[in-house]
Amino acid sequence: PSKPVANFAVTADGLSVTCQNRSVGDSGWWDFGDGSPLEPFEADQPEVKHAYAKPGSYDVKLVVRNFLNEENDRSV
Repeated sequence: PSKPVANFAVTADGLSVTCQNRSVGDSGWWDFGDGSPLEPFEADQPEVKHAYAKPGSYDVKLVVRNFLNEENDRSV
């Protein structure tokens, strides 16, 4: 199987962000860095949106896995 690759682009509009999924992997999760619950990664989902409760600087992290449980992550 191919190695998992966490890759995405982020665009922000006020307190809302849109993450364009460019990853290779079977499963994983998104962490938006604001204490909200982790959101599941779905390989066939082209984008994920998230709204922050208050202004600030946040790290968005994506962790992806393949079916052998090999992991890769990226933070922006």
